[in-house]
Amino acid sequence: MLWAGAGAALAGQAQACAPAPQALAATTAEQLRGVLPQELLKLPECQQDSAWLAWVGWALNQNGRYSEAVDYLERSLMLEPSPLRVQMDYAIALAGSGDGMASIQLMQSLLQEPQLPEPLRATLAHEVARWSAPDEPQGWRQSGYAAVKLGHDTNLLGTPDLSSLTLTIQGQNVQLPLDASYARQPGNYARSDLGWTARKGPWQVSASLGARTGVHSGAGRLSQVQGLAEYAVSSHYVGANVAAFSSDTGTRFRTAGLSGGLHWGLSNCSIRSGLELQERRLQDNRILSGTYVGALLQHTCEVRTGSHWPLGMQFLQASLRLGEDRPEQAERAGGPQQQSMLRLVAIGQGLGARDQWLVDAEVYLQTDTTGYSPLLEDSARRRISRQAMRAEYSFPLTEAGSQGWHLALGLEWQRQRANLVLFQQRNKGAYMALRTQW
Repeated sequence: MLWAGAGAALAGQAQACAPAPQALAATTAEQLRGVLPQELLKLPECQQDSAWLAWVGWALNQNGRYSEAVDYLERSLMLEPSPLRVQMDYAIALAGSGDGMASIQLMQSLLQEPQLPEPLRATLAHEVARWSAPDEPQGWRQSGYAAVKLGHDTNLLGTPDLSSLTLTIQGQNVQLPLDASYARQPGNYARSDLGWTARKGPWQVSASLGARTGVHSGAGRLSQVQGLAEYAVSSHYVGANVAAFSSDTGTRFRTAGLSGGLHWGLSNCSIRSGLELQERRLQDNRILSGTYVGALLQHTCEVRTGSHWPLGMQFLQASLRLGEDRPEQAERAGGPQQQSMLRLVAIGQGLGARDQWLVDAEVYLQTDTTGYSPLLEDSARRRISRQAMRAEYSFPLTEAGSQGWHLALGLEWQRQRANLVLFQQRNKGAYMALRTQW
């Protein structure tokens, strides 16, 4: 009886999720446009029904709503990866939403399937010819994004949270009381970001602006601007970047860098290995300026149609950087710095078809070559280790697919340890962000 009841429940759910008769009878884009709003209301209870998701994705394709169709078809294929027709609709949606390379690769792999029916093979060949043209656009393809974030941070100014500092003077330890302004200052903040990207063939150019300020006192104000240009082909890449940063605490610096190396594609993953050169100039304290020279190893994977990654994972990137920061002036405390950083970024699908989660974790290590100061721990060499993590969950507020408005909720945490207490700091916080892209 229990099995019979469970089977009846599943059959009832499948029947409820089946497109309405008038929806199935719709054949033209105009007819589908009239029935789609009612069908989309079924998403909460039908997001586990692969057949319904596939039909909605197909219908959205017919109306040119490719970005939305990607979400439904991708979800359908995660539940049932086999249907060739759904894979073809997914490839069409990818092409229409701007991911032409992934679309053509998927279509070409489908053409190699021996069980592909001839009528579907002919249709697929037509679609390959139709969507191949965007791979070589005549002009630049541009996109942009904007975001507004409201949050709270337990250490808005990034101070070491000290009430006193021990100095070594003539072999004696002297306790120096510090002003209350050196303690950690919690506070709310508002941040805005604006970005732009343009692509043409192997070229990619991007620029971004960002600003933050304290909500009540205005403390913690900072602004940054950066730009990047990269030339990347199947086997190698070269790039250049510039950035500038300023804060109300008086810190102002700029950077200019070059990078380049080799690139390998491995199925749905890629590997980069190269060198990085960056000049760092602090306008407010030139003695801290230096030049960074290091190596990069980066492994990136994106989920393929029909793959089953844990936790609905769609993107995974691991980056390892090893290098040395050489001072511009020999008088810089600590001398050359040995630096290493490991960063892991993972993105996956959330509970809803268009929800998304993100985890960004980083570990950083730094060791000076010479003693930092005779006043601190008898000229001990400074050693710093920093761990940071950000976790975020976002969901759409509109029905415009990836290009609509999204609301994100996030948590941030950072802890920096050092053998010299002057460089120890910690902070944590939470934020809410509203984002859109076009």
